[in-house]
Amino acid sequence: MSAIPSPEAISNLLTRIDQVPADQLESETLDFKRWLDAKKSLAEAVKMAVCFANAGGGVVVFGVKDDIRGRQRAITGCSRYDLDTWRRGIYEGTMPNLTVDVSELTEPEGTLILVRVPKGPAPALRHFRRPLPDPGGKKLHALFTRGVSTSPGRAWGIGLECRAG
Repeated sequence: MSAIPSPEAISNLLTRIDQVPADQLESETLDFKRWLDAKKSLAEAVKMAVCFANAGGGVVVFGVKDDIRGRQRAITGCSRYDLDTWRRGIYEGTMPNLTVDVSELTEPEGTLILVRVPKGPAPALRHFRRPLPDPGGKKLHALFTRGVSTSPGRAWGIGLECRAG
C-alpha cells in the first residue's frame, strides 16, 4: 500500500491535470471528487471515509472533476461549507466514530477540501443507521451495508447508502 499523499504532493499532482484527467492520478490512497454542494459532498465524504478507513487510510480531494483534462475546467473548488460541520458529520456518521483531518488546499483555480482518513480500527466499521448533521435543515440517514467497491483495483468491505429521511 502506498503512503497517504501530503497536501504538497497533491498540489504537485494537480499540475499534471493539463496532460491527464484526475482519475488517472488516483490511487488506493487518493481519490478526487467533484464538488456538488455542502450537503451532498458531506454525504460522499462519509462514504469515502468509511472506505478508506477500512482499506488502510487515504485522502479525498473535493473540488476536482476527475474525468476532465485541463486545470481550468477540472478544478472547480468548493464553496459554502464549514470545516467543523464536516469533521463532526464524518465523526457522527461512522461507527465506531472516526476522527478525520479536514483541511483546505488553496489552488489558483479555487479552494479544495482535503479529507485525510487514517486507517480505521479493527474490527472494521459496522452496520448502523444514524442521522447525519445537515446544514440545509434536513437529516440524512446513513445505512452501512457490506459490499465491494465498483472502482477498478479497489475492494472495500463496507459500503454506504445515504438517503433523505
